[in-house]
Amino acid sequence: MKRYLLLIICAFLCIGLLGCATAEVAEVPSSVVPSGSIPPASAPPASVPVYKPYIVYSPYAINQYTLKNLGDEYSLYCKLVDSVLQYNPSVSGFESEHQFHKLWCIMREEFPPAQMLCANFKNTDTPYAYADGTVKLQFLHQKDGHMKILKTYAQCIQNDLSLLTEEDTEMEKIAKIYKRVSEVMRYEKSSMELYDCIVKKQGVCDKYARYMMILLNQLNVECYYAYSDGEGVVNHAWVVAKMNDQFYHFDPTWEQSFENWFWFAIDDKLRKDSLVTEWQTVYGMGGNLDAINGDHVQIGSLNFILTSQKIPLPVCPEAYKGTDRKCGMDPWLW
Repeated sequence: MKRYLLLIICAFLCIGLLGCATAEVAEVPSSVVPSGSIPPASAPPASVPVYKPYIVYSPYAINQYTLKNLGDEYSLYCKLVDSVLQYNPSVSGFESEHQFHKLWCIMREEFPPAQMLCANFKNTDTPYAYADGTVKLQFLHQKDGHMKILKTYAQCIQNDLSLLTEEDTEMEKIAKIYKRVSEVMRYEKSSMELYDCIVKKQGVCDKYARYMMILLNQLNVECYYAYSDGEGVVNHAWVVAKMNDQFYHFDPTWEQSFENWFWFAIDDKLRKDSLVTEWQTVYGMGGNLDAINGDHVQIGSLNFILTSQKIPLPVCPEAYKGTDRKCGMDPWLW
Protein backbone atom coordinates (compact mmCIF):
# COMPACT_ATOMS: atom_id res chain seq x y z
CA MET A 1 0.00 0.00 0.00
CA LYS A 2 2.82 2.37 0.87
CA ARG A 3 4.47 1.52 -2.47
CA TYR A 4 1.38 2.51 -4.41
CA LEU A 5 1.07 5.70 -2.39
CA LEU A 6 4.70 6.56 -3.18
CA LEU A 7 4.12 5.98 -6.90
CA ILE A 8 1.11 8.27 -6.84
CA ILE A 9 3.12 10.99 -5.09
CA CYS A 10 5.96 10.65 -7.64
CA ALA A 11 3.46 10.88 -10.47
CA PHE A 12 2.06 14.14 -9.12
CA LEU A 13 5.58 15.53 -8.71
CA CYS A 14 6.48 14.67 -12.31
CA ILE A 15 3.34 16.34 -13.58
CA GLY A 16 4.15 19.42 -11.53
CA LEU A 17 7.73 19.57 -12.79
CA LEU A 18 6.60 19.08 -16.38
CA GLY A 19 4.18 21.96 -16.00
CA CYS A 20 6.95 24.21 -14.68
CA ALA A 21 9.23 23.25 -17.54
CA THR A 22 6.49 23.98 -20.06
CA ALA A 23 5.88 27.37 -18.49
CA GLU A 24 9.59 28.18 -18.64
CA VAL A 25 9.79 27.24 -22.32
CA ALA A 26 6.73 29.35 -23.08
CA GLU A 27 8.43 32.37 -21.56
CA VAL A 28 11.51 32.09 -23.78
CA PRO A 29 11.52 34.99 -26.29
CA SER A 30 11.13 33.93 -29.91
CA SER A 31 14.42 35.67 -30.68
CA VAL A 32 16.35 32.97 -28.82
CA VAL A 33 14.47 29.94 -30.25
CA PRO A 34 16.98 27.94 -32.33
CA SER A 35 16.62 28.21 -36.09
CA GLY A 36 14.34 25.51 -37.50
CA SER A 37 12.69 24.71 -34.16
CA ILE A 38 9.00 25.21 -33.51
CA PRO A 39 8.12 27.22 -30.39
CA PRO A 40 5.44 25.77 -28.11
CA ALA A 41 1.89 26.34 -29.26
CA SER A 42 1.11 27.95 -25.93
CA ALA A 43 3.88 30.55 -26.29
CA PRO A 44 2.57 34.14 -26.50
CA PRO A 45 3.46 36.11 -29.65
CA ALA A 46 6.80 37.88 -29.35
CA SER A 47 6.43 41.62 -28.83
CA VAL A 48 8.06 43.61 -31.61
CA PRO A 49 9.60 46.89 -30.40
CA VAL A 50 8.26 49.89 -32.28
CA TYR A 51 11.00 52.20 -33.56
CA LYS A 52 10.27 55.80 -32.67
CA PRO A 53 12.61 58.27 -34.36
CA TYR A 54 13.87 61.16 -32.28
CA ILE A 55 12.66 63.65 -34.89
CA VAL A 56 9.66 62.76 -37.05
CA TYR A 57 9.32 64.34 -40.49
CA SER A 58 6.71 67.09 -40.61
CA PRO A 59 5.31 68.37 -43.94
CA TYR A 60 4.38 71.61 -42.16
CA ALA A 61 7.94 72.61 -41.20
CA ILE A 62 9.02 75.85 -42.84
CA ASN A 63 11.86 78.31 -42.58
CA GLN A 64 11.86 80.21 -39.29
CA TYR A 65 12.14 83.58 -41.02
CA THR A 66 9.16 82.75 -43.22
CA LEU A 67 7.21 81.48 -40.22
CA LYS A 68 7.74 84.73 -38.31
CA ASN A 69 6.58 86.77 -41.28
CA LEU A 70 3.47 84.65 -41.85
CA GLY A 71 2.17 85.08 -38.32
CA ASP A 72 -1.50 84.08 -38.15
CA GLU A 73 -1.43 83.11 -41.82
CA TYR A 74 0.57 80.01 -40.93
CA SER A 75 -2.62 78.12 -40.03
CA LEU A 76 -3.97 78.87 -43.50
CA TYR A 77 -0.67 77.71 -44.97
CA CYS A 78 -1.04 74.39 -43.11
CA LYS A 79 -4.58 74.11 -44.49
CA LEU A 80 -3.16 74.46 -47.99
CA VAL A 81 -0.59 71.73 -47.31
CA ASP A 82 -3.37 69.53 -45.92
CA SER A 83 -5.22 69.80 -49.21
CA VAL A 84 -2.21 68.31 -50.99
CA LEU A 85 -1.72 65.61 -48.36
CA GLN A 86 -5.38 64.59 -48.49
CA TYR A 87 -5.77 64.85 -52.27
CA ASN A 88 -8.43 67.51 -51.81
CA PRO A 89 -7.94 70.28 -54.39
CA SER A 90 -10.52 72.64 -52.88
CA VAL A 91 -9.34 75.04 -50.15
CA SER A 92 -11.29 77.96 -48.68
CA GLY A 93 -10.68 80.77 -46.22
CA PHE A 94 -8.48 83.12 -48.26
CA GLU A 95 -8.99 86.86 -48.00
CA SER A 96 -7.84 87.44 -51.57
CA GLU A 97 -6.23 85.73 -54.52
CA HIS A 98 -3.06 87.63 -53.67
CA GLN A 99 -2.96 85.98 -50.23
CA PHE A 100 -3.51 82.54 -51.72
CA HIS A 101 -0.83 83.06 -54.34
CA LYS A 102 1.68 84.12 -51.68
CA LEU A 103 1.01 80.98 -49.61
CA TRP A 104 0.98 78.83 -52.73
CA CYS A 105 4.46 80.07 -53.70
CA ILE A 106 5.73 79.49 -50.16
CA MET A 107 4.34 75.96 -50.19
CA ARG A 108 6.08 75.14 -53.46
CA GLU A 109 9.35 76.39 -51.97
CA GLU A 110 9.08 74.88 -48.48
CA PHE A 111 7.19 71.68 -49.37
CA PRO A 112 8.94 70.31 -52.50
CA PRO A 113 6.34 67.58 -53.28
CA ALA A 114 3.96 70.40 -54.21
CA GLN A 115 6.28 71.17 -57.13
CA MET A 116 5.53 67.74 -58.58
CA LEU A 117 1.89 67.45 -57.56
CA CYS A 118 0.35 70.83 -58.37
CA ALA A 119 0.18 72.49 -61.75
CA ASN A 120 2.02 75.79 -62.07
CA PHE A 121 2.50 78.49 -64.63
CA LYS A 122 5.28 76.47 -66.27
CA ASN A 123 2.94 73.77 -67.49
CA THR A 124 -0.46 75.46 -67.68
CA ASP A 125 -1.92 78.93 -67.98
CA THR A 126 -4.54 78.09 -65.34
CA PRO A 127 -2.80 76.12 -62.54
CA TYR A 128 -5.70 76.86 -60.20
CA ALA A 129 -9.12 78.48 -60.12
CA TYR A 130 -9.93 81.15 -57.53
CA ALA A 131 -13.35 82.56 -56.63
CA ASP A 132 -14.76 84.19 -53.47
CA GLY A 133 -12.03 83.05 -51.09
CA THR A 134 -11.96 79.48 -52.36
CA VAL A 135 -9.32 78.00 -54.60
CA LYS A 136 -9.31 74.76 -56.53
CA LEU A 137 -5.86 73.40 -57.24
CA GLN A 138 -5.09 71.41 -60.35
CA PHE A 139 -3.40 68.14 -59.42
CA LEU A 140 -1.15 66.55 -62.04
CA HIS A 141 -1.56 62.89 -61.05
CA GLN A 142 -4.21 60.36 -60.18
CA LYS A 143 -4.57 59.69 -56.46
CA ASP A 144 -2.34 56.58 -56.35
CA GLY A 145 0.52 58.33 -58.13
CA HIS A 146 -0.04 61.45 -56.03
CA MET A 147 0.23 59.51 -52.78
CA LYS A 148 3.29 57.61 -53.99
CA ILE A 149 5.17 60.87 -54.55
CA LEU A 150 4.25 62.06 -51.06
CA LYS A 151 5.36 58.77 -49.50
CA THR A 152 8.66 58.70 -51.40
CA TYR A 153 9.57 62.18 -50.22
CA ALA A 154 8.52 61.54 -46.62
CA GLN A 155 10.64 58.37 -46.48
CA CYS A 156 13.61 60.21 -47.98
CA ILE A 157 13.55 63.01 -45.41
CA GLN A 158 12.85 60.62 -42.52
CA ASN A 159 15.90 58.57 -43.52
CA ASP A 160 18.01 61.71 -43.20
CA LEU A 161 16.48 62.64 -39.85
CA SER A 162 17.03 59.13 -38.49
CA LEU A 163 20.74 59.97 -38.19
CA LEU A 164 19.94 62.30 -35.29
CA THR A 165 19.68 61.26 -31.66
CA GLU A 166 18.41 62.90 -28.53
CA GLU A 167 21.93 62.94 -27.12
CA ASP A 168 23.28 65.04 -30.00
CA THR A 169 24.17 68.64 -29.26
CA GLU A 170 22.87 71.38 -31.53
CA MET A 171 26.22 71.42 -33.32
CA GLU A 172 26.25 67.67 -33.77
CA LYS A 173 22.76 67.72 -35.28
CA ILE A 174 23.77 70.40 -37.77
CA ALA A 175 27.03 68.58 -38.49
CA LYS A 176 25.20 65.35 -39.26
CA ILE A 177 22.78 67.12 -41.61
CA TYR A 178 25.63 68.96 -43.32
CA LYS A 179 27.65 65.76 -43.76
CA ARG A 180 24.63 63.87 -45.04
CA VAL A 181 23.85 66.41 -47.77
CA SER A 182 27.46 66.76 -48.85
CA GLU A 183 28.07 63.01 -49.04
CA VAL A 184 24.91 61.77 -50.76
CA MET A 185 24.53 64.52 -53.36
CA ARG A 186 26.18 64.32 -56.78
CA TYR A 187 27.11 67.57 -58.48
CA GLU A 188 25.26 67.48 -61.80
CA LYS A 189 23.71 70.30 -63.78
CA SER A 190 20.03 69.66 -64.18
CA SER A 191 16.77 71.51 -64.68
CA MET A 192 14.96 69.19 -62.29
CA GLU A 193 12.74 70.54 -59.55
CA LEU A 194 14.01 70.46 -55.97
CA TYR A 195 11.86 67.39 -55.21
CA ASP A 196 13.65 65.29 -57.84
CA CYS A 197 17.05 66.64 -56.84
CA ILE A 198 16.47 65.58 -53.23
CA VAL A 199 15.02 62.17 -54.07
CA LYS A 200 17.58 61.40 -56.79
CA LYS A 201 20.40 63.10 -54.86
CA GLN A 202 21.81 65.27 -57.62
CA GLY A 203 22.01 68.92 -58.53
CA VAL A 204 24.21 72.01 -58.36
CA CYS A 205 25.07 74.29 -55.44
CA ASP A 206 21.63 75.85 -55.04
CA LYS A 207 20.04 72.40 -54.68
CA TYR A 208 22.66 71.40 -52.09
CA ALA A 209 21.83 74.55 -50.15
CA ARG A 210 18.06 74.17 -50.36
CA TYR A 211 18.25 70.48 -49.46
CA MET A 212 20.25 71.31 -46.34
CA MET A 213 17.77 74.06 -45.45
CA ILE A 214 14.82 71.69 -45.83
CA LEU A 215 16.43 69.42 -43.22
CA LEU A 216 17.40 72.30 -40.92
CA ASN A 217 13.80 73.51 -41.05
CA GLN A 218 12.79 70.16 -39.59
CA LEU A 219 15.04 70.98 -36.62
CA ASN A 220 13.72 74.56 -36.28
CA VAL A 221 17.23 75.88 -36.92
CA GLU A 222 17.25 79.49 -38.11
CA CYS A 223 18.85 79.42 -41.55
CA TYR A 224 18.98 81.39 -44.79
CA TYR A 225 19.68 80.70 -48.43
CA ALA A 226 22.84 82.64 -49.36
CA TYR A 227 24.21 83.29 -52.81
CA SER A 228 26.81 85.40 -54.56
CA ASP A 229 26.92 86.72 -58.10
CA GLY A 230 28.41 89.54 -60.07
CA GLU A 231 31.87 90.61 -61.15
CA GLY A 232 34.65 89.80 -58.73
CA VAL A 233 32.99 86.81 -57.09
CA VAL A 234 32.03 83.37 -58.36
CA ASN A 235 28.34 82.55 -58.72
CA HIS A 236 27.59 80.23 -55.85
CA ALA A 237 24.99 79.24 -53.24
CA TRP A 238 25.35 78.00 -49.68
CA VAL A 239 23.60 78.15 -46.30
CA VAL A 240 23.89 80.60 -43.43
CA ALA A 241 22.62 79.06 -40.19
CA LYS A 242 22.48 79.98 -36.55
CA MET A 243 24.45 77.68 -34.26
CA ASN A 244 25.09 78.32 -30.59
CA ASP A 245 23.58 81.82 -30.98
CA GLN A 246 26.02 82.75 -33.79
CA PHE A 247 25.59 82.79 -37.56
CA TYR A 248 28.02 80.73 -39.65
CA HIS A 249 28.40 79.81 -43.29
CA PHE A 250 27.94 76.18 -44.36
CA ASP A 251 28.97 75.10 -47.85
CA PRO A 252 28.09 71.41 -48.44
CA THR A 253 28.84 71.74 -52.16
CA TRP A 254 32.52 72.57 -51.76
CA GLU A 255 33.06 70.03 -48.99
CA GLN A 256 35.09 67.35 -50.78
CA SER A 257 36.23 65.30 -47.79
CA PHE A 258 35.60 65.29 -44.08
CA GLU A 259 39.21 65.04 -43.00
CA ASN A 260 39.26 68.76 -42.24
CA TRP A 261 35.61 69.82 -42.53
CA PHE A 262 36.95 72.84 -44.36
CA TRP A 263 33.63 74.49 -45.24
CA PHE A 264 31.65 73.76 -42.08
CA ALA A 265 30.79 76.78 -39.92
CA ILE A 266 33.20 79.20 -41.58
CA ASP A 267 33.28 82.90 -40.76
CA ASP A 268 32.53 85.92 -42.93
CA LYS A 269 36.14 86.63 -43.92
CA LEU A 270 36.83 83.13 -45.16
CA ARG A 271 33.55 83.15 -47.07
CA LYS A 272 34.48 86.38 -48.80
CA ASP A 273 38.02 85.27 -49.60
CA SER A 274 36.87 81.92 -50.98
CA LEU A 275 34.34 83.49 -53.34
CA VAL A 276 37.01 85.78 -54.76
CA THR A 277 39.64 83.01 -54.97
CA GLU A 278 37.22 80.72 -56.78
CA TRP A 279 36.37 83.49 -59.23
CA GLN A 280 40.08 83.96 -59.93
CA THR A 281 40.49 80.22 -60.49
CA VAL A 282 37.49 79.88 -62.78
CA TYR A 283 37.99 83.01 -64.86
CA GLY A 284 41.70 83.54 -64.43
CA MET A 285 41.21 87.16 -63.48
CA GLY A 286 41.94 89.24 -60.43
CA GLY A 287 39.19 89.54 -57.89
CA ASN A 288 38.32 92.52 -55.78
CA LEU A 289 37.05 92.15 -52.23
CA ASP A 290 35.48 95.58 -52.43
CA ALA A 291 33.24 94.29 -55.20
CA ILE A 292 31.29 92.27 -52.64
CA ASN A 293 28.43 94.44 -51.50
CA GLY A 294 24.69 94.36 -51.16
CA ASP A 295 24.27 93.99 -54.92
CA HIS A 296 26.44 90.91 -55.11
CA VAL A 297 25.95 88.93 -51.93
CA GLN A 298 22.51 88.40 -50.52
CA ILE A 299 21.31 86.08 -47.79
CA GLY A 300 17.74 84.92 -48.07
CA SER A 301 15.05 87.56 -47.86
CA LEU A 302 17.03 89.70 -45.45
CA ASN A 303 19.31 91.01 -48.19
CA PHE A 304 22.07 92.08 -45.82
CA ILE A 305 25.72 92.27 -46.76
CA LEU A 306 28.38 90.04 -45.32
CA THR A 307 30.34 91.77 -42.60
CA SER A 308 34.06 91.65 -41.94
CA GLN A 309 33.44 90.84 -38.29
CA LYS A 310 35.44 87.85 -37.16
CA ILE A 311 33.17 85.21 -35.68
CA PRO A 312 34.89 82.84 -33.21
CA LEU A 313 34.93 79.31 -34.57
CA PRO A 314 33.13 76.73 -32.43
CA VAL A 315 34.69 73.57 -31.05
CA CYS A 316 34.28 70.55 -33.25
CA PRO A 317 31.32 68.18 -32.71
CA GLU A 318 32.14 65.16 -30.58
CA ALA A 319 30.35 62.92 -33.08
CA TYR A 320 32.99 63.61 -35.71
CA LYS A 321 35.99 64.45 -33.62
CA GLY A 322 39.07 62.89 -35.17
CA THR A 323 41.82 65.07 -33.78
CA ASP A 324 41.82 68.18 -31.66
CA ARG A 325 41.40 71.43 -33.52
CA LYS A 326 44.74 73.11 -34.16
CA CYS A 327 44.70 76.37 -32.23
CA GLY A 328 45.11 79.46 -34.36
CA MET A 329 44.31 77.64 -37.63
CA ASP A 330 41.58 79.00 -39.81
CA PRO A 331 39.34 77.33 -40.87
CA TRP A 332 38.91 74.13 -38.93
CA LEU A 333 41.67 71.55 -39.10
CA TRP A 334 40.55 68.45 -37.33
